[in-house]
Amino acid sequence: MALERSKVFYKFELFKYLFGAIFAWSDVGSDIATCILYYRRSQFEEFGFCLAFALAPSIFMTVAHLVQHLRSDGIVNIIGNLVYYAFFGSGMMKMKLFILCVKNFKEVWSRPGYLVMKEDEKNDIRTVAVYDYIQTLLEDIPQMVLQIYTLTQQDTSNIHWIQFVSIALSFVNLILTLALFENNTLPGVQNVKAYILVILFYNTFLLAARIVTIVSFLIGFSWITAIILVVHELVCIVFYYIKNRKRFTDKDVWWVAIILLPCYIFTYLGFKVKEIRLRSFELKISRSLLSSSLYYATFTIENIMMMSLYYSKASVRTWYSSGATAAVIMMTLVGVFLNLIFTNLYFRDYHRTRHMISHQGVRRASRFERNSRVRFSRSVRVHPHPLDRDQTVTEVIR
Repeated sequence: MALERSKVFYKFELFKYLFGAIFAWSDVGSDIATCILYYRRSQFEEFGFCLAFALAPSIFMTVAHLVQHLRSDGIVNIIGNLVYYAFFGSGMMKMKLFILCVKNFKEVWSRPGYLVMKEDEKNDIRTVAVYDYIQTLLEDIPQMVLQIYTLTQQDTSNIHWIQFVSIALSFVNLILTLALFENNTLPGVQNVKAYILVILFYNTFLLAARIVTIVSFLIGFSWITAIILVVHELVCIVFYYIKNRKRFTDKDVWWVAIILLPCYIFTYLGFKVKEIRLRSFELKISRSLLSSSLYYATFTIENIMMMSLYYSKASVRTWYSSGATAAVIMMTLVGVFLNLIFTNLYFRDYHRTRHMISHQGVRRASRFERNSRVRFSRSVRVHPHPLDRDQTVTEVIR
């Protein structure tokens, strides 16, 4: 396992944690407002699921984090932190890091930045990364599926604007989290500004197409939807095992599998693990044009098949089913095309750069060894006739 790199806070982190905290609170707050709306309309089943998906992920992550630090923090601090972070853990952690940036404002605003030295501050950075990723998968995805499904069952006159706000915030949060995570998993050193817009663009199409497909198919074929997704995950597990079979005795590779598999329902990150820093939640995952093509061929076939079956169902509304089917096919094809183009260009350039660097390193090493041998031969002279038969006399020339 590679050593953890040092963390430096710049101006970007100051604004990232501020707006991240506000956005996290708004996301959970809109979900709770939707729960209240369901309760007032006596939709108790939707109310229960919505409230559970809004609060349970944060409570689960908070308890897991505090249990991990039980020995070091003590029971009193654990109870206080549980009350403090339980319901809005991600937002509170981001606000804590924003306050850290404010306390060291001069260093953060300067060009060198603020170097994070304390171990508890590094733990907060790691915790925020884990919170964002896992809480997004456990909260935003079920919330969107539940709320969009509920919208399709309601009359237009009963739809409240807060439902659209809640769905929009969950969707934006899901796109940002998965796109940033995918950007960080790319091997090599990347400039975030150069790639993040492309990754955001095709993830928007792919996630929108997948969510609409799942919700639409769920309306007509509820149990078959679960079967298709389970088979999809099993296929991904097989590919993951084939790509990492040489390293599968490593426990970290199993943890990576658990972390990544929920993502493969919606998008492709790559199956071969190149580098792991689970302590700081950093992964480097390789992908190829062939593996991406195989995955997205399955992805596209699933979407088109599920939407075609939904469209053929007589009980659905014709205008909605035809529009949703056309939108899913269009977004799937555009997203897959952009993803494959990006994968081909990025990894072709990445492998070419690594090949050039490795050859330059070999040439430099061979040239250094050759020059060192020449310098050594010039500085050391061996006498052809030693004074003693059992001893060779050398003279160092200075």
